[in-house]
Amino acid sequence: MYKIHQNADYSILLEYHYSMTTVIVLDPKGGFSYKDRRIAQDRIIRKRILELAPVIYMSEYTASQYREVDREHIAISEKAPVDENAVYYLEVGHIPANTDTLLVYRLDACYPADMKIIPSPKEWEIISKETFAGHSHKTITLEKYRKLS
Repeated sequence: MYKIHQNADYSILLEYHYSMTTVIVLDPKGGFSYKDRRIAQDRIIRKRILELAPVIYMSEYTASQYREVDREHIAISEKAPVDENAVYYLEVGHIPANTDTLLVYRLDACYPADMKIIPSPKEWEIISKETFAGHSHKTITLEKYRKLS
């Protein structure tokens, strides 16, 4: 996707913008990491994340939670990818700027967290919600957000 920017001198600059989906797991209060580690894992969430795209980008730490047979679908990256239509599993840090779609797996339990993310209604519009049973969590809600222009 191209974004058009008009400079102060009215010249137009076309910039290629990679669209990307970022996946994050949050507790009910928006907590997602504690001491640079994600707050929780659930094998049903891991399975669903692998079904999102042929390759999912994630950290080495997160990839270690997957079985060896699943690792062929994982690209190790400590930073957000710049590939077109990439899917990135965010473990720590901030939502990458080129994220157009945000998938939030919201757990039904609170955990100690020193980093929180709460999608701002000024930046993100929720477009769907789905509730399902997890393996270690009775209820997980998948919230899909679209970035507002």
